[in-house]
Amino acid sequence: MNPIFYILIIIAVLAVIIGLIILAKRHLKIFKSDEKPKSDKEIAEEEINRLLEDVDDEKIKEEMNSLAQQEIEKDKAEKPFEKKTLEENFAEEEVGLVAEELDDEKTEKAMEDYAKEHPEEIAEVLKAQKEALKKDKTEKK
Repeated sequence: MNPIFYILIIIAVLAVIIGLIILAKRHLKIFKSDEKPKSDKEIAEEEINRLLEDVDDEKIKEEMNSLAQQEIEKDKAEKPFEKKTLEENFAEEEVGLVAEELDDEKTEKAMEDYAKEHPEEIAEVLKAQKEALKKDKTEKK
């Protein structure tokens, strides 16, 4: 007999065994689970309750509070609050978006120099953005 024939017999026997297992799980009460699947709402409620559970251990509370304080201080150190005008924010965003696409520092510096030499172009961009904002606000009303 050919060895391929033996492989086919083994595969057929395994297929029959798998088929019997599937049929047994569907029709025999021994293998059926009495547990009903939970709805998405029930799962979400359980997760929220788990997350909102109070921490009883004082040591853990203190550690969590210190870590939160460190994160706040780190954010303040990285991004000091600066009060800027709407035009400055738009200009910074416009230059930032273009600069993100460029990896070359020389090109970025050249673009900043160009922006300084041609403020009218930035003014046009700012004007267009303001008009777009006004248009969006009027459309939302």
